[in-house]
Formats: sequence, structure tokens, C-alpha cells
Amino acid sequence: MKYFICLLTIAFLWAGTTAPAAQAANEEEILSFHFTGIKNIKRSNKGTQLKELLKLPLSLEVQKILIDKLFKTKTISFLGDKPIPNLLDNEIYIQIIGEEKPAFLFAAKIGSSEAQKIFNSLRAKEKNAGTLKTEQNTVNKEETWTRTQDGTTKVLGYGCGWIIYYTYSQDQLPKKLAVNLIHGQQPADKILNNIVLMDLKVPLLSKIFGKSCPLLKNVESISLRAWPEEENIRLSARTLLIEEADMLSQNWNLPTNIITDPLSHLTAIRNSEKIFENMPHWNEIAPQANAPKQLYIYNYDVPFYTILLGSSETAPADVPKMGNGITACLSKYFPEIRNPLQFAVNTNNVEVGWVGWPMLTPTLRAVSDNKQNYLMAGTVAALPKGTPLAPELWNAISKNPKLFFYSWELTGHTLPQWQMLFPLVKMELSKPEPIVRTGRKDLTKEKTAASKNSSPESKVFNWTIAARQYLGNCITRAEQTSPKELLIERNASIGLSSLELWILTEWLSDRL
Repeated sequence: MKYFICLLTIAFLWAGTTAPAAQAANEEEILSFHFTGIKNIKRSNKGTQLKELLKLPLSLEVQKILIDKLFKTKTISFLGDKPIPNLLDNEIYIQIIGEEKPAFLFAAKIGSSEAQKIFNSLRAKEKNAGTLKTEQNTVNKEETWTRTQDGTTKVLGYGCGWIIYYTYSQDQLPKKLAVNLIHGQQPADKILNNIVLMDLKVPLLSKIFGKSCPLLKNVESISLRAWPEEENIRLSARTLLIEEADMLSQNWNLPTNIITDPLSHLTAIRNSEKIFENMPHWNEIAPQANAPKQLYIYNYDVPFYTILLGSSETAPADVPKMGNGITACLSKYFPEIRNPLQFAVNTNNVEVGWVGWPMLTPTLRAVSDNKQNYLMAGTVAALPKGTPLAPELWNAISKNPKLFFYSWELTGHTLPQWQMLFPLVKMELSKPEPIVRTGRKDLTKEKTAASKNSSPESKVFNWTIAARQYLGNCITRAEQTSPKELLIERNASIGLSSLELWILTEWLSDRL
């Protein structure tokens, strides 16, 4: 449901060395991605939370880590192996055009001197290869270097502050490919006051890269825009479906007596059966259980308190079956688990649990509210006693007849939950590593501390701590506007949710 997951990072990964062999059979644009650049974000008089975050010294460190990561992983190896310090400062433009024989373009506005320097460095490695063309009678120096091999043409060029790389087949250079950026032409989708513009055809992109997401298998295209508004970042993603869908057939049946404050996050989804049915191993976990028709995910503002609540008329009968299914899956897929969980049954209630892990006691139980049965899965057995949620929050979900997905969170409070919970679960499910004792290192406490704080992992973690003061409310809504169209909108402090921030920081820390 959340499409705005580290958009810049994803676009870079798509643009990497696994980009399709450059060939063009038609003019259909499969992907266009346009990023305004960090300097332009800072120049805006809106989006103040993101602007203040970007001013932090640690933000510059994280920016450097991101750029280093892109080059270290050879994601943009066509620009060489040396990181470009100002790569994210200004505009970045990416295109893929053509279904059968796609052409590819990557362009970054890094300044004339830096662009020429990179061009000369790359060409020096293969000076006798290809054809060099220097534009005459132009105000700015413009050059292109063209090489053709096995029917594929690769072009590197610079001009007007842009460094550009594109590939296509010898058949035809697509007219829509923005190769004239180096000659002063603007991209077709002018960035204007937006931060990100992205359009993509999901099935065609999946076909090119040989990868797909189960949740997007019925999605034809996504058109996304992100822009600053007042102190926040707004996002709008219009999604067209391949086949008609009905996301609204189930009326909301809100568990107002179960979910209470103090919360840091609440997500509500109706018509959620497909989510469970598309989950890996769902049939093994619950072969005879009904998939919940509505799903609620929430975090208490207390460490490790995360709960999934799914409406199910057969919840009391399903709990013991699912308990056995989960236990069997743990044994099957995690045979070398660090601390094997012991299955426990509470005979006084419809409740099962697993014991043996530090801090966590995973529990599955049946509960009811307003004559509706629910499956409740929690990370701890005890439930905090709270106060009723504000009616405004429930009304935001139930009063919009087109709404099928709603998520609210205090991002700065919820991010630490994922930072504590996911690593602990990952560690417990993994095989214990042997302890290797080495000789004592001649390091003072000061040197040891400095070494730890200088690692990319430490810098990223310290950045998330410093960023919390700028991470307020994040609200994401998804509506079905027609049988084949969805509209996703977000209003957030910096544009990303806590889960997306966690994924980004894990990737930057080499843990994904």
C-alpha cells in the first residue's frame, strides 16, 4: 500500500548496471523519474521540517553515505567508480522507453566543471574507442562520446551543467528520450515546485527487470508527485488497475474498545483478504482459517508493543490451528533459531503464545468487540490499559465512503519501535554466530568510541536520533475513485513514514 518507499533510492537501483540492454522498439515511456535536488529543496520557503532536517551536519554525512553506497554497489557504474560529492544537490532525471527493446537514460545536473571532469576521466580509460563529438558555436562546451557494440549504442555526454548517459539499439533513438538536456532543453515533465515526479508502467517494468511485487500484480500504472506545502511534504499517487477491483464492499467495523491510547501509530485496511492470501506461507500457517476481512496494525507508545488485529468470525476456532501452523513454520524455515520458542496454550482463554525470547512474548488470541470477533497477534502477552482514542481519529476512517486504507503515526515515536523490534526478531531467528576471541587491541576508550562513531552504521543511527525532533504526524489515505483507479495521498513531516525510514537506514547500514 505504501508506494513512497525511498523513491530516490529505488529509482537509482532501477537505473543501475542491471538496467536492460539498451534497445528501443517503440516510444512508450515505461519509467520517468525526476528529482529536484537537495539544494532546491533548501531554497523553497515551504516544507520547513524537511529543510531543517537537511541543515543538520549529520544529514550531510548521511547524504555522503548514500552517494558512496550507490557507487560501492556499482548501481551507477556508468559514471565511474569514484563517488560524485554533489550528485544529489540538483536535478536528476531517469527514463526507460520502449517495451520490447527498451532504451535507458540517466542524467544528473552536477555543474559544468564536474561534468566535464567525469567525462574526461571516463573517456581517458578507453580513449581509442568510440567517436567523440564536440559541439561548435555553443555558449557552453558540449561533448558526446558514442560507442556501439553488439547492436547497442552507449552515449556519454555533458553540457549545460548536465552529465548524461543513455543507451539504445541501432534501430532507432526514441524521440522522447531527453538526450538534448546537454543542449539546454528541459525535461518534458518540468519539476517546477515539486520535489519528485514519477510515472511508471508496472507490468512492463516488471517484465524488463524480471521482478514483481505481489501487492502490485493488478496495478497497470502509477503517477506520483511529491511537493512541499507549509511545513510538511505532500504526496499524491494516482494508480490505475489492470482489472476492476472492489476495495469498498466491507463496511468498517471499528474495534473502538480494543484499540486505545497511548498510540504512536495506527493503520486500518478494509477488504484485506488479498493481503493475507498473497502472503508467503499463509496456507501453511492457516490452511483452514479465513483470511481477515479488515486489518488493523498499531503500536503503543511503549517499547516493543506492536499488535496486528484482523476481523474474523471464526477467530476462536482458528487460534489453535494457526498456533500449530506458526510453530511448524518456525521449525521448518528456521531450524537453527537462536533461542527456540516453546509453544504454550492458555486453557482459560482462547490464546496461544511462544516463550523463550528476551523482551518478547509473541501471542495469538481471539478477542471480540461490538459483536465482532478478531484475531489479535502481539509481540508481548500483556496489553496496556489505555484511554479511548479521540473520535476524530475514528471519524477520519469511517466518514469517507471511498476510503479503504488509512494510516496515522507520530513518525518520531514509531521509528524507534521498528529500530528495536525488527533487529531483535531478525537476531533471534538467525543462527548464533560463534564467538571468536582475538588478542587485545591497543586502543584507548577514546579511540574505541571514536572508531564506533565514525562508522556509516553509527552515523546513520545517530542521524535518526537527531531527526526525531522533525518527525511529527504522517497521515496516509487511499481511496478507490473508480473500479479501476485508486488515489493515495500523504501529508507528512519529511514525506516518508517511519517504516520507510527504517528500510532506508537499514539499506544504508548494509543490513538489507
